[in-house]
Amino acid sequence: MRHCINCCIQLLPNNERKQQVGCGGGPLHSHPECPACKGENKIVLRVDGKQMNLLAVLEVRAEGNESWGRFLRFKKGKRCSLVFGLMIMTLVMASYILSGAHQELLISSPFHYGAFPSNPSLMDGENPSDGKEHHHQPSVNNISYVKDYPSIKLIINSITARIEFTTRQLPDIEDLKKQELHMFSVIPNKFLPNSKSPCWYEEFTGRNTTDPYLTNSYVLYSKRFRSTFDALRKAFWGHLSHASGKHFRLRCLPRFYIIGQPKCGTTDLYDRLRLHPEVKFSAIKEPHWWTRKRFGIVRLRDGLRDRYPVEDYLDLFDLAAHQIHQGLQASSAKEQSRMTRIIIGEASASTMWDNNAWTFFYDNSTDGEPPFLTQDFIHAFQPDAKLIVMLRDPVERLYSDYLYFASSNKSADDFHEKVTEALQLFENCMLDYSLRACVYNNTLNNAMPVRLQVGLYAVYLLDWLTVFNKDQFLILRLEDHASNVKYTMHRVFQFLNLGKNSNRKGVRTKSSEKAASDDHGIPVAHDDVREGCPPLGLETLKITDFQLHASTSKRYGLGAHRGRLNIQAGINENDFYDGAWCAGRNDLHQWIEVDARRLTKFTGVITQGRNSLWLSDWVTSYKVMVSNDSHTWVTVKNGSGDMIFEGNSEKEIPVLNELPVPMVARYIRINPQSWFDNGSICMRMEILGCPLPDPNNYYHRRNEMTTTDDLDFKHHNYKEMRQLMKVVNEMCPNITRIYNIGKSHQGLKLYAVEISDHPGEHEVGEPEFHYIAGAHGNEVLGRELMLLLMQFLCQEYLAGNARIVRLVEETRIHILPSLNPDGYEKAYEGGSELGGWSLGRWTHDGIDINNNFPDLNTLLWEAEDRQNIPRKVPNHYIAIPEWFLSENATVAVETRAVIAWMEKIPFVLGGNLQGGELVVAYPYDMVRSMWKTQEHSPTPDDHVFRWLAYSYASTHRLMTDARRRVCHTEDFQKEDGTVNGASWHTVAGSLNDFSYLHTNCFELSIYVGCDKYPHESELPEEWENNRESLIVFMEQVHRGIKGMVRDSHGKGIPNAVISVEGVNHDIRTASDGDYWRLLNPGEYVVTAKAEGFTSSTKNCMVGYDMGATHCDFTLSKTNLARIREIMEKFGKQPISLPARRLKLRGRKRRQRG
Repeated sequence: MRHCINCCIQLLPNNERKQQVGCGGGPLHSHPECPACKGENKIVLRVDGKQMNLLAVLEVRAEGNESWGRFLRFKKGKRCSLVFGLMIMTLVMASYILSGAHQELLISSPFHYGAFPSNPSLMDGENPSDGKEHHHQPSVNNISYVKDYPSIKLIINSITARIEFTTRQLPDIEDLKKQELHMFSVIPNKFLPNSKSPCWYEEFTGRNTTDPYLTNSYVLYSKRFRSTFDALRKAFWGHLSHASGKHFRLRCLPRFYIIGQPKCGTTDLYDRLRLHPEVKFSAIKEPHWWTRKRFGIVRLRDGLRDRYPVEDYLDLFDLAAHQIHQGLQASSAKEQSRMTRIIIGEASASTMWDNNAWTFFYDNSTDGEPPFLTQDFIHAFQPDAKLIVMLRDPVERLYSDYLYFASSNKSADDFHEKVTEALQLFENCMLDYSLRACVYNNTLNNAMPVRLQVGLYAVYLLDWLTVFNKDQFLILRLEDHASNVKYTMHRVFQFLNLGKNSNRKGVRTKSSEKAASDDHGIPVAHDDVREGCPPLGLETLKITDFQLHASTSKRYGLGAHRGRLNIQAGINENDFYDGAWCAGRNDLHQWIEVDARRLTKFTGVITQGRNSLWLSDWVTSYKVMVSNDSHTWVTVKNGSGDMIFEGNSEKEIPVLNELPVPMVARYIRINPQSWFDNGSICMRMEILGCPLPDPNNYYHRRNEMTTTDDLDFKHHNYKEMRQLMKVVNEMCPNITRIYNIGKSHQGLKLYAVEISDHPGEHEVGEPEFHYIAGAHGNEVLGRELMLLLMQFLCQEYLAGNARIVRLVEETRIHILPSLNPDGYEKAYEGGSELGGWSLGRWTHDGIDINNNFPDLNTLLWEAEDRQNIPRKVPNHYIAIPEWFLSENATVAVETRAVIAWMEKIPFVLGGNLQGGELVVAYPYDMVRSMWKTQEHSPTPDDHVFRWLAYSYASTHRLMTDARRRVCHTEDFQKEDGTVNGASWHTVAGSLNDFSYLHTNCFELSIYVGCDKYPHESELPEEWENNRESLIVFMEQVHRGIKGMVRDSHGKGIPNAVISVEGVNHDIRTASDGDYWRLLNPGEYVVTAKAEGFTSSTKNCMVGYDMGATHCDFTLSKTNLARIREIMEKFGKQPISLPARRLKLRGRKRRQRG
């Protein structure tokens, strides 16, 4: 069979005719007929020197899998022999191409390389005929180790002469059962018919005190998974079924698997798929259970641990199982349909190729070939499973793999040496073993310095195709995915029978770009940007100051670190905090640059001018360049010339330009070409980009904060917000109530959700709390946090979370997520990055709700100056001026609705969520000195307000972090993330001041993020930043004293005044006579008084433990009140003592006269 080394086979479109030709299309050599022509089962094939891409051979293209048919009609031996030989040549020649001076992937996506030279004489350049198609191939003039080419070619010839492929013999089901008795005893033969995912109920024998994940190996052997299982544990007990005195839990397996390959974009595919509301993945991204954990393998070099039982693997799908169980038990057909449509996935990139474990457990009875493969066991349980394979140019995959795992001395030369060594090892294996035995050989794979075998896609694909049908596969290419993500995801959704994903609302294009010719041969997708890459994070501060560089700058305060979208300069533009990056000179050589610190697919640029009250500076046009080393730059082209992007026409409205073709690089640079005539080169910006799945440099993106909470992380318009509220209400009907407090200017209802154990009624002794968000329509983060909080409280209550159950049962919580829905709809239309700093801030009739309340501060302070407090004017419950209540007053209907709401419900504590900063502001918000714009203006309860503010800030992940960068101009770290509102900036008629002076409620403004309208991909992290703070702040409503004020008959006295000695601010009892008074720990002298009653004074102690101290009062009626009561009872008018005295005096005068 070695004689066939000098022949080639031409494969024609049908199976009827095979033509034997000479290599390279030349005449047929005279030698014995090849076994391939005889149709034998084993094939030996000579590899032509010309490079052929493996995926091209397989004909896996973006158009679909229909082209598999022609290739699959050939015998498996012919298929694999051909592609494996070509693969080996590709891997070797990669070391030459990649040894050029730092040419790593500085090309437009997808990645195109030209044909590899077929002999040393062609190593000095490309084939001229391929120049147009492969013009991005790096120069080969600097290729090293050319002298080694003949020896490497001998290795290739030696290996390919021994390539043979035989169809493997499949094990029967009984053999599989013998190997995995326990697994077959746990997983049933049949699954529930009304679930898209393979699920079944099994009895749970543990008690309600049992930790269901106590022995899970993923928890025992990895601390980083413990928080994941904490979340699973919370939800477990609320999702059991009960029948015949027994507990049953729903178990599920994945419906589909992303099986490979590593470094081919599986992570990106996973991240995008898990945003789909119908897709739920395992709690851990890559369990590696089928290939490693079930054998007890973590890393082969570390040996074996205890085997992870199948129950541990099934635990990873409990969150999805809980939702499916909820749908199966739902009474609503709509809810049942929604939940049972959930499809479960798993994304271990080792599933397709890693079968190393067999050498530890099975003998070598089949000449070194594994008797069992992973797919055999998956097929035994799930013959209908769907399989997604993500592939990539094998050379780039191997080089990326090398960069990811190599610890030092990373270079193209070192890569060359390692590939050569791996080839030699593979050649030695092929002397004694079959192709399959060498591919799956554990000892060989561990000895190889690079994972060369992972790129032999054909071997794995053909072995999987011997078990599963080709219709169960979706084969994708990273190159196609990178060039047109939307189309790739459309194919995936079709393959999995999913609806369109609406969860990825990114930024919209205002599109100043012109249609550009594509000189790379890649189609330009003119789609909505919200389906593309998210912002890198200049505005959200994910991009640090150290990642921003510029050619020159006017001064430090106008440096590159200030060139962030929507950054604000404030009134005092100074050397430290100005409103943009401004170049030191106005010429064409200025630039600002972003270092993404890893390869990134750049797709667009958003620009603004300088934020300034006094100056007008902006860039009107610019070029975009990319680089991998910040020295050699490639300019984005428009046909044959550099593309000039249209910039801004004023300084505040953001303008988006999409790149005609996504560019893959580490650095991106903006080079201004023209600017406003009377201004300077100044700009703020944001970059749109998708970090590639594998890092090709020493820097790694910082660890992203993730969440295990199963919530709806997306931006919700008005209709979607209402639907989400309804879903929460249907999930938790016993603790939730939806109501509205009024309507907006355009007639949208202002919906609120009440969460309490008795919704709809005020319970005596139970304090009322509220959150308000969206007073400024463009400050969207607070609105989404409120929607997430509703879901979280409902889920945790159902799961039996003791902390949440106590909070709900002891507090009446009101959440108003959108006070200004008209403004939000404007901001939503603009999108998360293009709304600027103020689009949607005001109501439809142009009113800022935040300072639209009556100014009661002035009334109070004037009365204090006249010494009318408290004789003529009370220090609390200050009446609203009549002019404010008139119809002609400039008062928003939303403001009137909130005032009526707060007068109706006796709120004790409230927070209004805002955006654009990270700080908690407490009253007063208005300065007392009229001529000042900033002045510390404390309330009589200043210490209490400071504590309330600190309780939120100190439990927020970032507010009190001294290392974090300031959002704009203010450093609030000196006050631990809190600030008195008036000392920051004065506001007359704020909600905080009005609430404090007109009601019992202590109100604070909570600024939850630097970015008012973050991209929805940021919402999970923002939720983690604020979740604990939101709960802790609600718990503060139980701090201080509470009680009842009753008369001698035990009846509650409404509107009784509660005074605390030393605090010049009183509160009043509610209609039932109950009250709550927020106080810090300490001993207080408290007096209760009411009209017609004698006052009562007590010493009340407030402790440090959470929970208000009971301090009840019983008041007796005054003598005058009793006399009046008696006279009214008998139908007589009460005696008026002054009038009585006058009558007596008059009578005495008449008697004297």
